[in-house]
Amino acid sequence: MNYTVADEAVIDLYVPIERAVLAKYLDAVDPRPADLRTFDVSKPVPARWSEQKNGIGPRRSEFGCKRLMLQNAVARICLEAVAAELPQWAEVRDGVAITGRLLAPAATRGRALAPCHLLTINWDSGPGVSWPESYYVTLLSGYGTSVVTASADSPDATGYCDIAVGWYRGPASDLERAREAVRKHWTSLKRQGQARWEYLFDEGALDELEATALGDLVWPRVLEEGVS
Repeated sequence: MNYTVADEAVIDLYVPIERAVLAKYLDAVDPRPADLRTFDVSKPVPARWSEQKNGIGPRRSEFGCKRLMLQNAVARICLEAVAAELPQWAEVRDGVAITGRLLAPAATRGRALAPCHLLTINWDSGPGVSWPESYYVTLLSGYGTSVVTASADSPDATGYCDIAVGWYRGPASDLERAREAVRKHWTSLKRQGQARWEYLFDEGALDELEATALGDLVWPRVLEEGVS
């Protein structure tokens, strides 16, 4: 679905490379497309690219590949304001702190995006080990579109900590559509062999009852346990 962004507020809120990323992901027509002609978002930005100065652009994954590169750039645009609140893995090795996600400097662009925390789950756990993932929905001001994102505490699963998993036209407060984006994401993971998450780490706009019901739609516990 291709649509035109009529609100030129996008020019004030997003630098050209970010508009190129969002236009590609959302299949949207930018209000000033000439600004985007020099950007090919199918390629990663140069190694010395400064996101503080030039904006958030596509980056290769920790695996060195470009799969999910666009989804990661979109997620980082959406989540910039809450980057310090996202799941973070850390350990100390030889007196040095090692973290799962990069500690990026605080944004200075003053972009007024307000990600809404939906829920945080734990996919799996063992003694002293957990695998958290947080879901947010963010209204992209100027686009009239909300993006649902998934954030892990390290890039071990996909090569990225953050990816966009779905979007819809309308406000972030439309939780029914946000839930549907999460459900589709989980369904895709199930097809790849992912087992059901173990428990809810933290409630957000979706409480424990809603999270459990949503999980049951994807991994029906009664059917899987063979209970009639």
